[in-house]
Amino acid sequence: MTPLSSCKNHITQNHLNPLLLLTDSAIKDFEGVYDDSKPFDSVVVGLAPQKFNYSHLNHAFKILKHNPHSQLIATHSSLYFQDKDNDLSLGPGPFIHALQSATGKNPFICGKPSTSFFINALNSMGVQESDYKDVAIVGDDALSDLGVDLPIQKILVKTGKYREGDESKVNGLHALHDSFSHFASTSLSTSSIQTIIMFAINAARQVPVQSRQFASSALRMKHTLPSLSYGYDALEPHISKDIMTTHHSKHHATYVNGLNAAEESYVKAQNANDVKTLIALQPALKFNGGGHINHTLFWKNLTPDSGRTTPSGPLADQINKDFGSFDALKSKLNTATAGIQGSGWGWLGYNKEAKRLEIATTANQDPLTHLTPLLGIDIWEHAFYLQYKNVKPDYLNAIWNVMDLAEAGKRFEEAQ
Repeated sequence: MTPLSSCKNHITQNHLNPLLLLTDSAIKDFEGVYDDSKPFDSVVVGLAPQKFNYSHLNHAFKILKHNPHSQLIATHSSLYFQDKDNDLSLGPGPFIHALQSATGKNPFICGKPSTSFFINALNSMGVQESDYKDVAIVGDDALSDLGVDLPIQKILVKTGKYREGDESKVNGLHALHDSFSHFASTSLSTSSIQTIIMFAINAARQVPVQSRQFASSALRMKHTLPSLSYGYDALEPHISKDIMTTHHSKHHATYVNGLNAAEESYVKAQNANDVKTLIALQPALKFNGGGHINHTLFWKNLTPDSGRTTPSGPLADQINKDFGSFDALKSKLNTATAGIQGSGWGWLGYNKEAKRLEIATTANQDPLTHLTPLLGIDIWEHAFYLQYKNVKPDYLNAIWNVMDLAEAGKRFEEAQ
């Protein structure tokens, strides 16, 4: 998940048509989301030095001032960044604050240090709220990287943007290290850290957040294929043994191997300050990382126990409130999933801010980031074609016979 993807989701969900104060390359990610032939109703500000002039900022000011329902949106609020000369230059933060002061609009921050951004990132990695105490954020920006208000460990490193005395700016600083490698070599073996969110600490600071998983206080350098809690034939006749065998041992394994290879290349490029390669690796990280995240959740969504396939408790109550009935939910989710053009996923997620269940779809292997995922349905052909051919509705109806609603209910209660 990146600040740009989070920003794009926010714009889409709120049906906004914003002026984009972004770089040309970043604007390409928003094609189809905005229409510059129509009046702008909001403003998005990112790190775009060429746009930080009177003409652009005054245009943004007028949009925000004249429309009472307009929104000021920021990809992140960093005050400065490390430039190519290893000096500090102004980031988007000061310009966001200027627009806020002039218009009275409080900015919606899509990326760092927004609490929702970090929570969505942790959700996408499968980290539960009860495990936040075992999460560490490592960064060199005291305010942007470590300014989040969550009960997690904050590690400041003296590289990149760090300046003498920055440690006094961090609320709840856990440790100060000379570098990330110093932190890894001196602290991991004796700490309780299970998950690390690490920000790029070099010239490639605008590259999206990368994550590393840690197990039993020791660095685990490679992702592994998760084992199943049931046999490949346990879901028959609804999902055949052949499908489960191929889906898990071949397809998911391919995503795991692809993610490990991409991350290995990423580390090499990062050490070499090879920004072009870092950017070029993003599609592979997104595709294989999403495939690994989605399938890890998917296997837990399935069960051979028929006693777990109907909702109960708080989840059942919420389903009835938001959809009218469990049958209505199934019908709507099946319809949305069947309507995906090509490959993708259908999701039931929980919107924490609105306190409601929502149906969503994602293309290809994109993970669900704007909602807390409760259950997902894989609509790639490898998930059903060997058994159901091209008849998607038969597969979608059958999968509910092995859908673990008890697991979904557990996730729902943890998301409250």
